[in-house]
Amino acid sequence: MAHLKAVTAPVLLIWGMRDYVLRPDEEGRALESYLSNAKSRSFVALETVGHYPPMESPEAVADLIDAYIRRDR
Repeated sequence: MAHLKAVTAPVLLIWGMRDYVLRPDEEGRALESYLSNAKSRSFVALETVGHYPPMESPEAVADLIDAYIRRDR
């Protein structure tokens, strides 16, 4: 986790709120806090998704990534 402080690029975190392996309110927010030097941090919560959002909701994840990449254009 110490290496995450070196990240300076913008970061998008997509988290399944039904993730019982890495709980969003604990591990998810902790991960976000380790990215303290990132240019920006965006935490997107997918309410009906569990541990692996790209497999459980690929279209939603793709749309989020597409919007994130296009946000500054």
